[in-house]
Amino acid sequence: MPVPAIMARGLALAGVALAGAGLLWGRWLPINKSLWSSSYAVFTAGAALLVLAFCYWLIEIKRSRWWTRPFAALGVNALAVFFLSTLLAILLARVHVTAGDGRLRTLQPMLFDAVFAPWAPAMAASLAWALANVLLWLLIAWALDRRGIRLTV
Repeated sequence: MPVPAIMARGLALAGVALAGAGLLWGRWLPINKSLWSSSYAVFTAGAALLVLAFCYWLIEIKRSRWWTRPFAALGVNALAVFFLSTLLAILLARVHVTAGDGRLRTLQPMLFDAVFAPWAPAMAASLAWALANVLLWLLIAWALDRRGIRLTV
């Protein structure tokens, strides 16, 4: 068996084992993201390995690479995107503006209520907010990558 196939199979088996162990462990210590319980950590590590195995199989074995460019653009400036997105989140949470009713509100709920909440139910609007955030940083990373700019430490 070729080395890439062995690698993909090993990643998948490890992913199934960890996800299964996390689910089993969850019977005694429930899977809880908010607490980062050990069962949550083990289960999500397994799930991540399964996704990695699938991506590895798709890219290295099937040679399907047409869809990978956005991930590469994000990857070469990952620290910059992480830092800047965190900075933006802090600013959106700390900058107060006067709303139409005269109350002081932070920018994040004002933007959410003005742009996303009017046209979608709460969960769909929240998903749209998250996707818009990812798209914003993807566009910024893409622009940096096209100009050959690499922000590193």
